Amino acid sequence: MTAKIKKFNELSRDLKENLYNLILQCDKNYTKTFNEMTDFFESEVFQFGTQILTIVDDENIVAVIGVITKEIKICGVGYITETYFNFELIKKYEKQFKILLNEAINICKKVKATEILLGIRSEMFEIKEFFIKHGFIKKYDAIVMRYNFIKKHKHFNDSNITLEKLEVKTLDIFVELYNKAFKDTINAATITKEDAREFLEIYRENEKLLGLIYEKNFPIGIYMLAEVDNVGWIDNIGVLEEHRGRGIGRQVLYKCIDGFIDKNILTMRLLVISSNNVAFELYKNIGFEEEYIFSKWYVKNMKF
Repeated sequence: MTAKIKKFNELSRDLKENLYNLILQCDKNYTKTFNEMTDFFESEVFQFGTQILTIVDDENIVAVIGVITKEIKICGVGYITETYFNFELIKKYEKQFKILLNEAINICKKVKATEILLGIRSEMFEIKEFFIKHGFIKKYDAIVMRYNFIKKHKHFNDSNITLEKLEVKTLDIFVELYNKAFKDTINAATITKEDAREFLEIYRENEKLLGLIYEKNFPIGIYMLAEVDNVGWIDNIGVLEEHRGRGIGRQVLYKCIDGFIDKNILTMRLLVISSNNVAFELYKNIGFEEEYIFSKWYVKNMKF
């Protein structure tokens, strides 16, 4: 059988399962179930499966890459992500992979992307030379940091800062704060009210892990946490620009840490972009230490 390029929505269930097994093989930390992967790839993020591109050879998935274009109209940036490869076969099909990559680039180009950011998970680092050869330049790393109790710093509780769980009645405020707080930040994405509703459903069993930051009962930001295998993840903390520089982010971090400790969750991690020096130094000062590089990001500038 000749290797072919197929979109996710064109794959049979058997091929989708084959793709899922490839991802599990490539990424030992992948936590989605098969159904969760399918829902994600068939969501609006990837244009209902049309922007997940695969190479199929003899009923096996050789490679997959995903393309996200929804941010292009907002900030001009397209994303190539979900990059996984069968290293035993990919060299054999370098020509097809070049076509696959060009198709992903062209999808972004059609929506007039000014640049494309491409992310590679740690298990895929050895494929980076291929992307560099095709015009991508290293931009930054996404680094996982782990909280070190030995270096825990004493802190005070600011009674003016409170965290309140997200509710249906505060969905609009959450969306507005999220989009304003993360505007122009690295790897930022905008969300809609429908996205916020989905968050509510996902967090239904742990609703206090998602919500709004208040100062003197006035909403000034958002927070998003997660608990995975007794590990507390600080996924997102966003404070409006006009309220930054007063230690609010630090106080929110302390409250998140204390919240996990109260639940006897003593391992805590977060993800930081290496070029975000302000956040990186804050996390180090609080007691987080670099643990490993989660992904490397490359950029390709588009010229029209």
